[in-house]
Amino acid sequence: MKELHKYLKEINQHTEKITLAKFAGDMLEPTFGKYLGNFVNIMLYTCRPKSILELGLGSGYVTSILASYAKNMNGKLLSVDIAKEKIDRARNELSIYNDVMELIEYDIVDYLEESNDRYDLIVQDSNPYIYKKTLANIANLQTKGDVLLIHDANVYLNEYCPEDLKSVMEEFNEYLINFSLYQASLIDLEDGLWFCVRS
Repeated sequence: MKELHKYLKEINQHTEKITLAKFAGDMLEPTFGKYLGNFVNIMLYTCRPKSILELGLGSGYVTSILASYAKNMNGKLLSVDIAKEKIDRARNELSIYNDVMELIEYDIVDYLEESNDRYDLIVQDSNPYIYKKTLANIANLQTKGDVLLIHDANVYLNEYCPEDLKSVMEEFNEYLINFSLYQASLIDLEDGLWFCVRS
């Protein structure tokens, strides 16, 4: 594990410098840190998705990574979040990516039920309480070989995690492992990330 951390740190020296604190501010929620951010950046340039769906903007850090990639690689990013303040902050802070990024203030469950679009990459970083409910609808927006990243896989191991969230994530993790439409592997960095490939 130390070798992976060292490698990711070295990669970070050569990638765009984005400060997590600029986007996170005073938010008290689990966020992607620099190690998971570096992993996502490496994954993007390895998998090379053209159409990206982000479910939940979180701190905006991953949004910035996805948008930067989309701009560099002629991709498109659609980010959906129900929180107007997160959408507004992303519009202001990431305006240089407006040509490749669309931000929609919408309920994620409703969006997934209504959408017929296809995405090479979906990043699920919204509300872990809806992860299980939305997984089948997410799978309907992808085809074989497409990638799904799900944040907070290990958040239940942290002392700050509420008891009800612990049980929700433990149940979801078990559900995902047995879900036939994805092959899933755990990236054990920070709050954890499921790397899933559509079967």
